[in-house]
Amino acid sequence: MIKKLSTILILGLLTVALAAAAPGPRHVYLTWQGDTSTTMTVVFQTLTPVDDPVVYFGPDSHEKLSEYPSQTKGRPTKFPGLNRWVHFVKLTGLEPGQTYYFRAGDSKNGFSTERKFRTMASESEDVRFVTGGDMWIEPATFELMKQAASQSPQFALVGGDMAYADGKTSHVNFWDKWLDGWDKYMVTPQGYMIPMILAVGNHETRGGFGGKPEDAPYFYNFFKQDARGYFSRRLGPDIIVYVLDSGHTNPQGGAQAQWLAKEMERTQNIKNRFALYHVPLYPSYPGVFNNPYESGGRKHWGPLFDKYRLKAGFENHYHTFKRTKPLRGNKVDPAGTVYLGDGCWGRPPRKVKAQLDWYEAKTASRRHVWLVDVSGDKVHYRAMDPHGKIFDEYEN
Repeated sequence: MIKKLSTILILGLLTVALAAAAPGPRHVYLTWQGDTSTTMTVVFQTLTPVDDPVVYFGPDSHEKLSEYPSQTKGRPTKFPGLNRWVHFVKLTGLEPGQTYYFRAGDSKNGFSTERKFRTMASESEDVRFVTGGDMWIEPATFELMKQAASQSPQFALVGGDMAYADGKTSHVNFWDKWLDGWDKYMVTPQGYMIPMILAVGNHETRGGFGGKPEDAPYFYNFFKQDARGYFSRRLGPDIIVYVLDSGHTNPQGGAQAQWLAKEMERTQNIKNRFALYHVPLYPSYPGVFNNPYESGGRKHWGPLFDKYRLKAGFENHYHTFKRTKPLRGNKVDPAGTVYLGDGCWGRPPRKVKAQLDWYEAKTASRRHVWLVDVSGDKVHYRAMDPHGKIFDEYEN
C-alpha cells in the first residue's frame, strides 16, 4: 500500500513538473479577421495537435487562468506538409479603445505568458501606425522592428516579402525566426503587442507571380485574414486600408479590380483611404516602369485610386526608399495620391536611378520604415532608419 501511494505521489509530482515545464505555444501574434474595434484574432502555433486551443482574457491583469473573466476556444489548422498546427482564436464582443490582457495555449503544451493588446477606438482619435516590407531576418530587420515599436504604433501594415520562404515547407525555419523577432521586438514601451495587417508578396509565393492561394501556404495558413488575399480593414472611423494582391496569387484585374471599385465607392466618404500592396505602380528602381505588374497596377488600380482620391499608396518590392510627388491621371497633381516605398525594412538597399524620374520627389538607397500619424483628415508621414533617425517627412 505504501509502495502504491509512493508511486501515485511520484507520478503526481511528475505531472505537475511537466505541466510547469510546458513551453507554451511556439508563436503568439495578433491580426484581424473582422471589426478592429470590437474583435481581435489571437494566433498561436503548436508542434503537436491539440484538442482545446483557448485564449483566456479580460480587461485586467491576472496571475491565474481561472481569474480571467472570459475565454474563447479556437479552431486549429494543420499546416499542409508540416507537423505544425496554427490556432486561430477570434475574440469578439470587445469594447472599442480598451486594453485587454490574455494568455493563449492549451492544456497539453501549456500557456503563453500574459500579453496585452488594445482595440481600435470607434470614435475619432489620433492614430499612429507603421508600414514597410521586404524584411527577411537580417539584423537590420530587427533593428527596424525595435525602432518601429519604440514609437508606440497601434498596428503595422506589412507589404509583403516577410520571411522570404518562397512558399517552401523546407524554409519554415525562416518564418520561425521572423515570428520570433516580431514577438520579441514588436512590443511597445507600454507593453502592447502590435497587430499586423499583411499583403502578399512574391517571396510568399511559389513561383513569385501568377499563382493561386495554395502557392502561398504560409501567408494563407499563418494569418487567414481573408480567403481571397485582398480585403479592406476599417481602423477607427477615419481610416480604411485596401490590402491588395499585386499579381502573386490573384490577377490584378478581373475579380480583384471589380471588388476594389465597389469597395472604394462604398467607402469613399471615409476621410483617410490608404492602399497596401507589394509591387509599386511608380517604382524607384531603374528600368522596370513598364514591367507587367507595375503597369498592371497602373492600369487596373490607378484609375480607381484617382477617382476616389486615395490619400497614399504604400508600395514595396524594390528594396529602396521612395516618395513620389502627388499624382493623378499619371501626372503631377497637388490634389493627387502620394506613393511611398519601396520596401526596405531590412533587406540590403539597391541602387536607385541616377536622376529622379518625373514622378519622384525623393529617392535613396536606404533601409527604413514609414511612421504614419493620422489626426482628423491630416496625415503626417516620416521615414525612419535603423538608428531611429527621421530622414524624410511629408504631410497631406
